[in-house]
Amino acid sequence: MPFSRTALPYPAGDLTPVYSAATVNGLYDGPHKDFVDNANTALTGLQTARDTGNYSNIANLQIDLSKNGSGSVLFNVFWNSMGKDPAPTPPPALAAQIDTDFGTLTKLKAQIEAAGNAVAGDGFLVLVWNGQANQLLVATTPKVAELGQWGGEPIMAIDLYANAWSPNYATRAAYLSAWWQVCDWAKVQTAYLAAKT
Repeated sequence: MPFSRTALPYPAGDLTPVYSAATVNGLYDGPHKDFVDNANTALTGLQTARDTGNYSNIANLQIDLSKNGSGSVLFNVFWNSMGKDPAPTPPPALAAQIDTDFGTLTKLKAQIEAAGNAVAGDGFLVLVWNGQANQLLVATTPKVAELGQWGGEPIMAIDLYANAWSPNYATRAAYLSAWWQVCDWAKVQTAYLAAKT
């Protein structure tokens, strides 16, 4: 099954003031579409290599699939991590897991903001459920393809690319601090509960 873009779960203007409608549409129709298209091109190239037995371009195809497949998935998680006027705190099941794994919601937010600010260049910041560790973990994805959180199911993602934050914020730190205004904890809990099953 090819990669695809999730439909935006809200009108593009619903994420103001963190994201303008123009920024949402630009991200959705720009890099998110590019990741999906390029991931599917890599899948086609890999199928051709298998059919012909010609693996001369395998290294590039694998890199393209890793980067663009990751970007496709993480953008879908990103859109589904947000909403208009969301509740400011997680529902009970997710809240209990956050308290177990991070101590408090405040500590989780502090770790996420520090990790996001420490990423050199572009990428994503991801909250994952890791079934092997049986806990929530924070992962960063510099250059998208470098997600090194094997076994982690992404349940929340924040776009760290400059085109996500620079239209409305002077710094990534200011953007990350403001991002919580649109974090839809109910959706994050839904993803968390699905990842645990």
